[in-house]
Amino acid sequence: MRCKALLVVLSFAFSAISIRTATSTAPAGQVNTVRPSGARAILPGKTPPDHAAYDLFFRQLARLHHKAALLDQQGKDGMTLRSMLAQRVGLDPPQAQILEEVAFSSLEQAMALDQRAREIIRQAHAKHPEGKLNPGEPIPLAPPELRSMQIERDNIFLRARDRLRAELGDWNFETFDRLLKESLVQKAVTIAP
Repeated sequence: MRCKALLVVLSFAFSAISIRTATSTAPAGQVNTVRPSGARAILPGKTPPDHAAYDLFFRQLARLHHKAALLDQQGKDGMTLRSMLAQRVGLDPPQAQILEEVAFSSLEQAMALDQRAREIIRQAHAKHPEGKLNPGEPIPLAPPELRSMQIERDNIFLRARDRLRAELGDWNFETFDRLLKESLVQKAVTIAP
């Protein structure tokens, strides 16, 4: 029952908020592209940092489970969707169960942290209704606690990775980790400035 409730919650919270300060990445004279400072674009052929890879993979897993639950509600078979990612990364059913437990637990923790971050951001925005600053007032910096929360959020996924290594064993984990990252790199796209 807890897993089903979490899936419903996860289905509404797939896009994690960025809690880093935004900075421009475009050279002068080009369209401004904004991305979080310290964030790295995932370029084709480049492996994302582990915390980002596991966050993306776990959210992808949760989306597939949500879609599978919708199919089940329609009287169709959602099992193929549920097992698709686990099979793609070389896991058998007991290992897939471990993956799901670790993934959903990590996402639940990240969602709680994201909710706290949203509240901090809301409070910061409330100081400047409609985003307007007084004349001559400098653009305020992001609340400092967001930086430590981002590190905490990244660590949620790094601990999940370590837990998977411990529960799957080194050899199974290495295969899983390699296939997970290969699947992310294959799906990476370049966004033109």
